[in-house]
Amino acid sequence: MAMTETHQVQDNETLVSLWEKRMYWVPAYFMQCFFPFLQTTQRSEGFNAVLKRYVSPGNSLLQFAKQYTALQQKILGSELQQEATTALKQPKLLTYLPMERQMSKIYTNKIFNKF
Repeated sequence: MAMTETHQVQDNETLVSLWEKRMYWVPAYFMQCFFPFLQTTQRSEGFNAVLKRYVSPGNSLLQFAKQYTALQQKILGSELQQEATTALKQPKLLTYLPMERQMSKIYTNKIFNKF
């Protein structure tokens, strides 16, 4: 709310609507992202730390949006690269148990090898 007051956009219907519906879209934004080994607070703290490297408090709303979009594209690019690597190279199985085989197909190689 302070941001809308600072930038004098309290009457912007889109922003007001987004603010009122934030409890619906904020969790949904992260729903498609898989963050294994992180608790909910760790996930947001980790993302905030990354975001701080891209955005400074002095940025305008437009600069913030551009930097945020750049960050999203970088993350998506990294995820796509990991998926491509996984599709091309299957990880080495240690036990050949059905569950291990199934997990090797679900997780990216990077995540699978952490187990």
